Amino acid sequence: MKLLFIFCAIFVVAFFPTIILAQFPPPSKFECGRNEAENAFAALSVTLNCHPRLAHFNNCCIAHDKCYDNQLGRIECDNAFCNCLEMAAAGQLFCKSQADLFCNLVRQHGGQSYADVGIRKLG
Repeated sequence: MKLLFIFCAIFVVAFFPTIILAQFPPPSKFECGRNEAENAFAALSVTLNCHPRLAHFNNCCIAHDKCYDNQLGRIECDNAFCNCLEMAAAGQLFCKSQADLFCNLVRQHGGQSYADVGIRKLG
């Protein structure tokens, strides 16, 4: 039994990342994060939990970035983002948890990003 467990663990460690990474959109096309590392993590998270809705989630992130870029109001941008994610996740339990996570992240940590965009626009 231990041998089977060890074999399965080795298989998962050796091949699972390859299987998952093969399904990734190119990082330049997935835009849910402030940098490449966050984009890659978000892409992995959505791929694992909500792959059929990957493009819809990405579109929500792109629209959110544009809203911030245009300084349309942080609360308004975050609410629109959360509504978009809710629609993207409709009917999918794991997608719903992913949408809730992304929504909470921007609501709790988006303030600095919104302010940074405003400063860049002034400068």
